[in-house]
Amino acid sequence: NLEGFIPISHLAEEGRGVNPGKFVGEVFDVKLLEKDRRKRRLVLSRRMLVEEAVEEQRNKFYTTVSEGDILEGRVSSITSFGAFINLGPIDGLVHISELSWKRNVKPKEVVKKGETVKVKVIGIEQENNRVSPSIKQTQPDPWSIVEENWKIGDKASGVVTNVTDFGAFVEVGPGIEGLIHIGDLSWARIKHPRDVLKKGQNVEVVVLDVDAEKKRMSLGY
Repeated sequence: NLEGFIPISHLAEEGRGVNPGKFVGEVFDVKLLEKDRRKRRLVLSRRMLVEEAVEEQRNKFYTTVSEGDILEGRVSSITSFGAFINLGPIDGLVHISELSWKRNVKPKEVVKKGETVKVKVIGIEQENNRVSPSIKQTQPDPWSIVEENWKIGDKASGVVTNVTDFGAFVEVGPGIEGLIHIGDLSWARIKHPRDVLKKGQNVEVVVLDVDAEKKRMSLGY
């Protein structure tokens, strides 16, 4: 017949944002913060035990997981700069550059909130409690098989990703970007590549050269 009081800040990890009504009828362990027999007062904490358990799980995570490991996680949230993946006791951010080999993708085009994905651990900073996972590195680097898929003389369709003074870059496949040198843009003399192509344009090109080691592809328009 003893009742104790848990301040809302000690109910859960998220603190003040939690609705205390959701705990009605629930059974859980608590830690004693304060006891006053004269005032018949007990002050308790659930959050401290939850945090201790999470900290124990995190320590176990850091002792068992290494860079290069492949893990499964759940997409917990999506932002403009990437996606957070819940790996159990910790959330890791897959930066937008590590979502896909394809350039200029939007996070929502690659993952959906709540889905389970495979990630490769590419960085661990235990002192900062930070893990860097990658989705694209669970898949082969497209340049490792580029010479199998692309031969000199092959025709390809792609999207212009950038236009510079010396030519235009075209993505002909996920992660495979080639350069159309200004001299291979037109049979006529041109002042600038923008006279022929613009960023975002769909084009057909011919493969002129492939160098997998240097990750370079020369294209002709």
